[in-house]
Amino acid sequence: MRPGKPPILAVVVSALLLTGCLNLPRQATTAEPTTTAPLPPTPQPVSDLSALSDSEAGAIALQAEEGHLSMHLRNASCLETWGTYPTTSSEVATVVNRSPERIIVTVQHPYSYSTDNTEADSSSTARYRLTENGTTRLSGDEITPC
Repeated sequence: MRPGKPPILAVVVSALLLTGCLNLPRQATTAEPTTTAPLPPTPQPVSDLSALSDSEAGAIALQAEEGHLSMHLRNASCLETWGTYPTTSSEVATVVNRSPERIIVTVQHPYSYSTDNTEADSSSTARYRLTENGTTRLSGDEITPC
């Protein structure tokens, strides 16, 4: 080795580390929880409820429940990871009442999370009202992981 010049291997490894080409494990730099899916879009008002099928109404209510779950899980500072994808339970939506002014839908939506000490794999149940003005969560499970 020549004095004053670093060994070639040290230069190559340093360059690879700086450019991110080495796939070394990294420690998290933030305490924010991670999710495997982006937040769902907010359900939009429906202009003609009579034209909406039961399956379309169910999809809107499920989308609203996913947003509700995502908001609570994203804001839980104790979580290491979380998700709103189906694992041990499935998404289920049932129209339970329909009139020209509103549609009432019950939903079951899966979610999961992990903390230092706990892992949860469950589903929430909720009741939604769809109107031409928007979608409202009338009742349902409250998720409080922390």
